[in-house]
Amino acid sequence: MKHSTTHFRLFLKAFIISLCFLAASAAAVAAAGESEIEGRRGRLNIDFKSKINFVAEGRKFLDKGNVKEALYNATYAVDGGCDRYDSYLLLADIYKASGDLKSEAYSLEYVIEHSPNDRLKKDAVTRLSSLNEKIKNLGIQRSAASVMKNPESVNRVLRLGHTFERFGAGDRAAAQYEYADSLSEGLKSSKYAKIRLFLKEGKKSPAVTEVKNFFALASNDTAMVYLLAYNGFNLSEIKQYGYDGGGGLDMRKYNRTYADYHQEIGYQSYLAEKFDQARISILYGLSYFKSNPRAHFVLGEIFYKKGMFREAGFHYNIAGEYMAAEYEIRLKMAKSFVMSKQYERARVVLKELLKIFPESDEYASWLVKTGLTSAEVERLGYTDVKSPFYKKKRPSKAVPAMQLQPGGPENLLRQPPSGVNVPFYQTPPVPIQL
Repeated sequence: MKHSTTHFRLFLKAFIISLCFLAASAAAVAAAGESEIEGRRGRLNIDFKSKINFVAEGRKFLDKGNVKEALYNATYAVDGGCDRYDSYLLLADIYKASGDLKSEAYSLEYVIEHSPNDRLKKDAVTRLSSLNEKIKNLGIQRSAASVMKNPESVNRVLRLGHTFERFGAGDRAAAQYEYADSLSEGLKSSKYAKIRLFLKEGKKSPAVTEVKNFFALASNDTAMVYLLAYNGFNLSEIKQYGYDGGGGLDMRKYNRTYADYHQEIGYQSYLAEKFDQARISILYGLSYFKSNPRAHFVLGEIFYKKGMFREAGFHYNIAGEYMAAEYEIRLKMAKSFVMSKQYERARVVLKELLKIFPESDEYASWLVKTGLTSAEVERLGYTDVKSPFYKKKRPSKAVPAMQLQPGGPENLLRQPPSGVNVPFYQTPPVPIQL
């Protein structure tokens, strides 16, 4: 009897252990289900342990007509490092299926940029051209249908003219502006649109005629003055066309607009390597508005290429004051100082650059050209990564992130938001009695 009782106890223990195993298995299955739920992003299941071909998955959903799920996958494909051509082509096809023509055209521009060969690039260009033509026709049809509903509406006629102008149909746009002008006497908007179109197309003579008619209606309209200044008319000419000098003309705005015209001409001449013409135009523009960093940079480039290093350094220096984060400008400024034997000024610039990029061989070599020895350059912080004695720095340990306080007005009183008016917030906040 005693022996049978022992066997029963052993059997009971084994039964209890098996129940524990079953409970553990059930808990593991439940945990797996919870982790699958936690792995969801939007409506997309993500397996973080393996790389998913989001392009292929997106194609599957698109073929089934599920545009929303396809767009999820395409978005992850673009952001997740998948092939750029395939990803943007998938986006273009998705937008085509959803009828979003503008987004499709925008995606196709990236398809063209990332095409792996000329054949695929040509196919994308053909598709984009056809799509742009479709967008153009639909835009014109919508504007024309609006005019057909109310042909006497000046705003609708002008909108149709703007549509034609936007898509490059200048003659048809001019016809709509003329028609709008005939609908109402003394209408400035139609004349303004005609003048802008004529100036854009380089038709100065008809533009001047319309300008005189415009100023006959509104002799103190400054918007027309700024438009003419943007197209290269000086203030004396504008007054000859009928402007009376009133309307509260902002001379600073006028000067800047007039200067932009000449500086843009100079920039285009610089790109065409017509350096003398570019220099004359840009200097003339700077006589009206001196605070244009791009104009000073282009002048620096022109003078540097002509070997006029002192003048180049002067203009690079001004451009660098406005664009201090552009290290290329500061490097070219330092090179100009070295070439014009202004070694002390060059050292000041190069030392600042070396603090930012201590491993730059180029900065170090130009510092040597200023008269410093290699040892002195190394003492300034230069690190020669090609040296056999170079030791790569160990990555610093990650600093644990500070625990943030929950948002709310009471916490804003205790701790001001970071990054806004930093010098003001360097002082401790004044306690506020609530």
